[in-house]
Amino acid sequence: MARSCSLECLENQLLCPICLEVFAEPLMLQCGHSYCKSCLSSMTLDPYGQLRCPVCRCEVDGGSSPPNVSLARIVEAMSELNDSHPELESCLQHHNPLSLFCEQDQEVICGLCSSIGAHRNHKITPLTSVYSRMKVIVHEYNIK
Repeated sequence: MARSCSLECLENQLLCPICLEVFAEPLMLQCGHSYCKSCLSSMTLDPYGQLRCPVCRCEVDGGSSPPNVSLARIVEAMSELNDSHPELESCLQHHNPLSLFCEQDQEVICGLCSSIGAHRNHKITPLTSVYSRMKVIVHEYNIK
């Protein structure tokens, strides 16, 4: 769980403050704040070619925003990490992480499903315990 929390916190830092999506072709203003290229190009310049940074409200030159190469690399690395380690799915009903296993229905469920949902009176086991148990079974099967 600590891994997913820290990744989630990092992913939140990779969101454009305008579109609230992961940065796409990030550009950096002179004030240090970054925005997606398309978001920045949609902003209105004043008659002198200046714009106000939506975050800090500083006036900056609207025509000289270099690519934020470091941020683009972090976004790319994060995308590759997410592709290689898919996130644990969430419960469709409660939108909580699937962290428990209902032994009766043989389903992966969330905490609310086990306490107030359809599985409340069923035998529930933490996924980590089920994983350990299945590892032993697979190991024993491979020995035979």
